[in-house]
Amino acid sequence: MKKLLSISLLSVMIISVAFTFTKNSGTKSESPAAKKKVFLKYNYPQDKTVKYLNKTKMKQVMDIQGMVMEASIVSIAGCSIKSTGIEAGNLKLTVMIDTMAQTVESPNGYSGGAITEAIGKSFEMIISDYGKEIDLSQANELLFNIPGSGMSNATQTFADFFPDLPVKKVKPGYKWTSTDSVNAVAPSMTTVSFTEAENTFEGVETIDGIDCAKITSILSGTHSIKTETQGMDVKTNGTFTGTSVVYFAISEGYFVKQTSESKLEGTLDLTYPQEMSMPMTMEISSECKVVK
Repeated sequence: MKKLLSISLLSVMIISVAFTFTKNSGTKSESPAAKKKVFLKYNYPQDKTVKYLNKTKMKQVMDIQGMVMEASIVSIAGCSIKSTGIEAGNLKLTVMIDTMAQTVESPNGYSGGAITEAIGKSFEMIISDYGKEIDLSQANELLFNIPGSGMSNATQTFADFFPDLPVKKVKPGYKWTSTDSVNAVAPSMTTVSFTEAENTFEGVETIDGIDCAKITSILSGTHSIKTETQGMDVKTNGTFTGTSVVYFAISEGYFVKQTSESKLEGTLDLTYPQEMSMPMTMEISSECKVVK
């Protein structure tokens, strides 16, 4: 239900480009369990690995001193997740980065590619059984260079990876409000966001033979990024609105798919060596799903 954090790595590439220029799940049917109360909790298996592929597309438009610049960015991240047990009542996970890449298409041409320093690296993290990220200390320490953007870490990708779940047993039609905040710090970037979500448990659908809880959300919030690129201090600020849909495998204990659409409107501010402020908009779509 979050997923806006994935724009952080994308935005850094766009900032660099900007100143050079002047983030089907299978057959569905209604399950016989569709009207029953369910209790949703994360419980990744210890005897098998769950693999995900996340693809985020972003269109960014900026007005640079009267000149409109538009760019399209695609980010791909694949990972394998496995439980290593329970720690203090929370779920301890091992995460391996299987693939990571970014590309940018702008008036300057096409750039980007695989982020090779991240691929094959792993870390441990701890989440609550309803999806709150508890411990990301190892993700903070997993550093890699993004060509043209600087040093980043795994926290920028995984600080909001797991959709949040309701904390009690629910039945179809149940609605609740949730809030979430992220403060992700990397060597060349700090991302701060606050999200409020109006959530609805729509019911249970069967996807590829698995009973999945469907949760829809209406999102709103704020998002800011501070970064240094090409010797310049840059900050982006904005407010966003959006929607998301999550399918959570009830018995298996993990989400099988999440899609989101959002739009951010704000400014890009250059504070050093000269001061400039430029209006910008971002339209972001993301899909994260289980893969074989």
